[in-house]
Amino acid sequence: MCLMAPARVVGLEHDACEVVVGARRERVSTLFIDTHGLAVGDWVLVVGGSVARRLHPDQAAAMSDAYGIAVEARTNATARV
Repeated sequence: MCLMAPARVVGLEHDACEVVVGARRERVSTLFIDTHGLAVGDWVLVVGGSVARRLHPDQAAAMSDAYGIAVEARTNATARV
């Protein structure tokens, strides 16, 4: 299953960036977006190991809340099985 998740940029490379998604750090591709002006601290939307687009901080906050609820629900459902 592939989820879209808001992530904060914590490192930049030529064709990728390091992001924090929840409590996990990962390297994701930036080949599909214009990286001009992308900086550490920016919020992005990660889909399938790639940055799909940049997010406004308000969008990221709302999506982070929803993502946290979805992860918690999945964790609780898995624990009951």
